[in-house]
Amino acid sequence: MDNDNVNETLSPMERLSASARLVSVEVHIPSFRRKDKRAAAEYSKARGAKEGRHDIHKVLVNSPHLKAIVSLGNDARTIIRNSCPPYSQGRFLCPNEKILDVYNGVLDVFTEMERHKEAFLKDYPAQMGAAQLELGADYHEHEYPTVEDLRAYKLSWDFHRDPVPIEADFRGELEADALQELQDTYTEKANMRMKRTLETVMEALIDKVENVSRQLADREVNEDLKRKPRTKCKSFHGTLISNVLNLVDQLDICNVHNDVEISNLQSNLRNLLSSVNTEQLKASDTLRADTKEQVDAILKKLPSLNF
Repeated sequence: MDNDNVNETLSPMERLSASARLVSVEVHIPSFRRKDKRAAAEYSKARGAKEGRHDIHKVLVNSPHLKAIVSLGNDARTIIRNSCPPYSQGRFLCPNEKILDVYNGVLDVFTEMERHKEAFLKDYPAQMGAAQLELGADYHEHEYPTVEDLRAYKLSWDFHRDPVPIEADFRGELEADALQELQDTYTEKANMRMKRTLETVMEALIDKVENVSRQLADREVNEDLKRKPRTKCKSFHGTLISNVLNLVDQLDICNVHNDVEISNLQSNLRNLLSSVNTEQLKASDTLRADTKEQVDAILKKLPSLNF
């Protein structure tokens, strides 16, 4: 059977499940911080404040390797966030054709995290010794996880690729009416998630397109004044265009209902912004003005967010 004919028989969520996966990064890092209620109470009293109005934490470990792992974990999440639209609970919709690239990018970050993890574990006993000296009576060995536990699972990370659920698995003996009601509720929630995903990407896209319009507007020039700009063109970077095209690509997977207005918007933005680059726009007043005019025309015809 022809693939196009097969796709026509699938529901929007079935098409989505066949063309994308839910991806996420899970990072486990102990905080190595503990709330010190006694110190907080004493501080509040000393400041004449009501007890409970201050929070004080003691820092169990102060390691540059641990800080690097936290930062890199955020970088791994950013790789996914920049390539895939959000779905729910920290998971993102990744088109099948992008999964390998996204995974390889995250894996490079994980490799660097592993390097810092080994350095941190090697230095961990010395960190505990320093904490014992610096925390004094506030040092408690039981607050520190063992090296073995840190290596095994307490300091760990993973990349998850899960199928987009089409239907919930309601196990057990349920009457047909009750089962259908649960299934309908689940389907409604899945549709609402996709609606929120589409709205999030569309709102971000509109913001980026409006920024393109602002940046392409010429500014006032006065060559006689030192502090006035010497050229009409504002200063902007290559990301001015790539940020828009990235969101346009994300709409491919979000537009599960094949909304014609959204598809037309994608085509118009791709055709316009793929034909120019920032260096050309900076060099030509005419091209910049013409591009801004077309961008403004697209903004006037944006589809409603009331999907």
